[in-house]
Amino acid sequence: MTMPISATEIEELIKTGLKGAEAIVDGDGTHFNAFVMSPDFIGKSRLAKQQLVNETVKKQLLDGSLHALSIKTFTPDEWQDIIQEISDPADLDERGYPL
Repeated sequence: MTMPISATEIEELIKTGLKGAEAIVDGDGTHFNAFVMSPDFIGKSRLAKQQLVNETVKKQLLDGSLHALSIKTFTPDEWQDIIQEISDPADLDERGYPL
């Protein structure tokens, strides 16, 4: 039986698999939400972006250590638009990412 994966481990897998990507992952140990920004997403369809992220955690999905991953993807420009919309710095974490 495989051990469950942590949100931090998923973040690292995504960042390693998509060079230049930033990832924020949270979840309950079984179901996770990933917010991923990558320059690799520029010009790609939503499906293609999700496939890129899924490829970074494919092994964990197949071995059962990762059960479910909801993915929201952003290009660098889309990411900056979101950051700029947040007017209260209290809505950002220590890395400058939206809470």
